[in-house]
Amino acid sequence: MGDRRGTCAETTSWLARIAASIFVIGTAVAGSLTSEANSAQAIDYLNTRPGVEYVGDEPCRECHQARYETFKRTGMGRSMSRPRADGLGAFSKPVTLQSGQGGAVYSVYGRNGKLFHRVEQLDSAHKPVFTETHEVAYTVGSGDHGQSYFIDRDGFLFLSPLSFYSSPKKWDLSPGYESGLYRGFTRPAGDLCVSCHSGLSRPIPGTMNQVGTPAFQILSIGCERCHGPGALHIADRRAAKALDGPTDRTIVNPRDLSARLRDDVCYQCHLAGEARVQRPGKHIMDFRPGTPLDDNVVVFLVPASLKVGGFQALGQPEQIQMSRCRQPDGVRLDCITCHDPHLQQSGAGAMKYFDAKCIKCHAPETGRFALAHGSRKPPVAGCITCHMPKKTLANIAHTSLTDHRIPRFPDGARTPLAQPDIDSATNLIWPARPPGRAPDLRTLALAFAQLAPNYPGYGERGFPVLERAAQEFTNDPDIQAAYGQVLLEVSPDYRARARQVLERAISAGSKSVAARRRLAQLLLEEGDARWQGLLTEVIRLEPYNAENHLQLARSYVVTGNSREAFKALQQVISFDPGNPEARKMLRELPP
Repeated sequence: MGDRRGTCAETTSWLARIAASIFVIGTAVAGSLTSEANSAQAIDYLNTRPGVEYVGDEPCRECHQARYETFKRTGMGRSMSRPRADGLGAFSKPVTLQSGQGGAVYSVYGRNGKLFHRVEQLDSAHKPVFTETHEVAYTVGSGDHGQSYFIDRDGFLFLSPLSFYSSPKKWDLSPGYESGLYRGFTRPAGDLCVSCHSGLSRPIPGTMNQVGTPAFQILSIGCERCHGPGALHIADRRAAKALDGPTDRTIVNPRDLSARLRDDVCYQCHLAGEARVQRPGKHIMDFRPGTPLDDNVVVFLVPASLKVGGFQALGQPEQIQMSRCRQPDGVRLDCITCHDPHLQQSGAGAMKYFDAKCIKCHAPETGRFALAHGSRKPPVAGCITCHMPKKTLANIAHTSLTDHRIPRFPDGARTPLAQPDIDSATNLIWPARPPGRAPDLRTLALAFAQLAPNYPGYGERGFPVLERAAQEFTNDPDIQAAYGQVLLEVSPDYRARARQVLERAISAGSKSVAARRRLAQLLLEEGDARWQGLLTEVIRLEPYNAENHLQLARSYVVTGNSREAFKALQQVISFDPGNPEARKMLRELPP
């Protein structure tokens, strides 16, 4: 973040202008993004309350057999699975993939009903330097577009470097690997990936990719991800208990929710955003349909003009905000206007189905339709063929998804796409904010801290906000951890101050590995032996993060302890045998 050393008064004034601006403009945004023009009467659903348990899909089948069957054939209903012995026929013979990165050779094979992924590093003579093999623990994805795979290292989930892509029907490197951003079996399976592909994951709070035992209470996405926990509903229906009114309040029906809350059911997974800030003590898995997503996690978007690289996965809600079909009231079109979550359309029937959705608003008999289309009438070509074409994804290879911006003119040349209003002070969009909710300092500060590394302009905007938040939330571990790390980026003059802030964050209960590593480096440079305890704790928190062990090894080298440095490097090689830095350091380690 840029060096912004304004006075506290200046900072407060600047923040006040932000708050005023974002509230006024954000209210206007809410008018277009979250208008409740079609607001349903608020229903006090009993299963939104804490303590109501999840029961899985099978009890739902007792009364909803048809919907159960069709849902299980949808992509959501097949979102995650375990490799099965009867499904490994395609892998009875090894599949080998040669990568251009350092002579790595990847293999896939099945054995004794289990699926294995292997990476082998070859030297210049094509002889193996090392081989690393892992059993696949979970298959991620329905296979409609492709499938990725998780491996399990003692309760820590990692993405395999190999994925299967359905369109070309071939194996290739997983997202992020083709660019060299990740290597081997070292990419942690983050919260969004794990939680959104599963019915009910069991993350360990404060960790990046550690899960409980079992890792998933409900493996694949099921009824309760959209309808909320079902224990109360199942108990009442089995007991034939009379309803206490015209609506069954024991189970959420998204159809009867207000537009905002209905959108949030979909947003929990389909709105990735550029920054996601958890509320204190909350996790995305705490979200319950029928309640505001914003109560658990706050999602921010940056303007489309700042993004590069084309279409991204999980961008459909943002694209719909740009659609004229959504505007001007902000609720004319939502996800379930066109999509029935219980039934996945495919083939020629899908074109006819979606044409019927379009014609409800755009009748062929109208003069405007005839003027635009001449003698053409759907479903000759199909509305979505021109107005919702497939776009290749920038962040997932061999994959394309439907353009949900629904441009009026397919070539986009005559009329620019509509854009959601953007707050001029923060340059942010907060699409999942309930109407009338003012921005809060803590959330805004953490959002800026997340955005700054990828969008440098947010550093300068965000530093005064984070500074003010650090003064106000002195015991908030997340705020203090973020502030301490940012201080080190702003100026070397803040080193002593940063050390105090990072110590305060850890004392307040921060579990941030990054904060501990930064503090350990500062203590090492000051000759304070506490660095060793911090790095030991870091490795306990993330035992399969090679960077943690490498920092420990470097620190031992600095202090002249080659023996302990050797042990730390050997530990890296034990779980990441292809780590190039660990191998280089071992070769160069002083005797």
